Amino acid sequence: MKKLLSLLISFSLIFSAYPAGKSVSYPQSGVISFRGLDDTSTDLTVQDGRASAIQNVKLDRSLKLIKRKGYSLVNTILNEKVLSGEQFPSILGIYYTKLSDGVGLRLVISGTKLYKDVAGVWTAVGGTNITHSNNNQFTWITALDNVIFTNDVDVPYKYTGTGDASPLDLSDLTDTLTKVKALAWFNNFLILGNTVEAGSEKPTRFRWSNIGTVETFSDDDFIDIAQLGGQEIQGFAELGGNLFAFLSDSIYKISFVAGDEIFVTNKVIDDIGCIAKNSIRSINLLNQRKGVLFLSNDKKVYFFDGTSIGEMSTLITATISNLNVSRLANAVAAVDGSNYYLSVTDGSGSVHNLLLVFQYEIGEWTKYIQVDANAIARIIDSSDNIQIYFGNYDSCVFQLENTSNDSDVTGQTDGIDRYVLSSFDFADGTATSVTFIQTDNSVFYDATGAIISITSGTGAGQEKVIVNQSSTGLVIDSDFTTAPDTNSIFTIGIIDASYTTKWYDLGEPARNKRMSNIYLWSEVESGTDVTISQFVDFGSMLNSQTTDLTGSGAVWGTAIWGTDTWGGQDALFQTIRLVDRGKHIKLKFSNSEIDEHFELLGFNFIYWREDLK
Repeated sequence: MKKLLSLLISFSLIFSAYPAGKSVSYPQSGVISFRGLDDTSTDLTVQDGRASAIQNVKLDRSLKLIKRKGYSLVNTILNEKVLSGEQFPSILGIYYTKLSDGVGLRLVISGTKLYKDVAGVWTAVGGTNITHSNNNQFTWITALDNVIFTNDVDVPYKYTGTGDASPLDLSDLTDTLTKVKALAWFNNFLILGNTVEAGSEKPTRFRWSNIGTVETFSDDDFIDIAQLGGQEIQGFAELGGNLFAFLSDSIYKISFVAGDEIFVTNKVIDDIGCIAKNSIRSINLLNQRKGVLFLSNDKKVYFFDGTSIGEMSTLITATISNLNVSRLANAVAAVDGSNYYLSVTDGSGSVHNLLLVFQYEIGEWTKYIQVDANAIARIIDSSDNIQIYFGNYDSCVFQLENTSNDSDVTGQTDGIDRYVLSSFDFADGTATSVTFIQTDNSVFYDATGAIISITSGTGAGQEKVIVNQSSTGLVIDSDFTTAPDTNSIFTIGIIDASYTTKWYDLGEPARNKRMSNIYLWSEVESGTDVTISQFVDFGSMLNSQTTDLTGSGAVWGTAIWGTDTWGGQDALFQTIRLVDRGKHIKLKFSNSEIDEHFELLGFNFIYWREDLK
């Protein structure tokens, strides 16, 4: 409130500097706050504050625009060499649970093994022989102090937190059960959904254990939902005391009735279903409304509250439409109390390369790039803080948005002294013919897990993941297509953040306007520049300039008009000059510098009216 009052006072002071009737403010009072992406509406119907393009920025309840923080490597890289010879297998699952004795488990699957976090070290757990493939991602539950996990390829496993993991004992069943896609722990029953029994696919079957057990089953305790309907169970979610089964093209309610039937089912939603088992996540809205978000097979994100359903992705139709259909089933998601993170494959990619972020408290979407999450989960870290962890395709687990990082893992710029194929010793053996970059400065960067980008010289525009380093250089996960050389310059950890507004007609679409300036309200960020680019009348970029968010230290109300900034204790109010004239104007706010962060609070246009044309 103090910042808003100061901003409004500043507007009244500034406007008094113009002769009456000469300048016009848009909006006439207040500021334009920052909202999320809208790539669906027409130029005439887009709401003020919405973005036409967006990346690597986040939004909060106050509609502040924030450059996302960088991610950091959790513990060390997991570089188990799988049977295929792959040195850096992808992360297939991440999970957190707290057992009844108060012990918290942070678990990861990489390659063929399960790992747990033991005092900051990923420690292999015996007893698993997992089939490794990028698409064999896991679903997890906790039941009676057992972590149960399945990938719809191997037999389900269980782990108690100590000793080895082991296959779930399903020997009570006459027909051997070999695969399970969906899991739930509901009313003290272990629920198995979409099974393979005696070699036969049972895509709509949900089977339950004897009450209060996880490994005691009876042959007749199952229901086939919509049998032979061409659908399959993708996953489960609990809402309002009922369990809901999300099928490919419908949603069923599973009610506990006890007695001989135990469970009954009825269809609650038809013609809309789920495509990705790991996209189903429960959320609580600010109005105390509870529900589930999930990805459908028609490339839409829906909210379901147990009775009704609504699409949440209407404003990002162009983005959703460009997703790779063949990889929708492998989408993964996590929630942190404010945001729904959905990792998907954009375009023709073969791995996830786009993280869609839905701030469901305010109903706004944004995008993160260079967060290639094959697995993602809500985790309680060793300091009891809620975090989002994600795993990439190179055996790395990261904490998303470490508040101490303004670059991903680390921020560095350097040149290349040598680019060679070499051998390198890893914890699990020697990898031959890895690609090694000896840097000009020959220093230790501690950059494992970071993305290295060739920014100029030979091979410019290419990116790879750093999987290890020595005191003189870096090991990357694979060869560049065009080999860089001593003329090449690279950066590590860049977060390329940008926000492009809609086309503004400033309330007068038919009138020509001579642009004067914008007033930009931001948080003070020492050593940070934000680039502001201007576009006019649907043309290409007309002008670009940078503004320093460091602040001048000026006393409030004493800055010289047109040459200084108005600084508060932690807020900054600046005049940004615009150029040229036109009917429409669009702005782009951007920053792609290492170790820089910005938080923008709002802006306001000033212009002069010209003739109607």
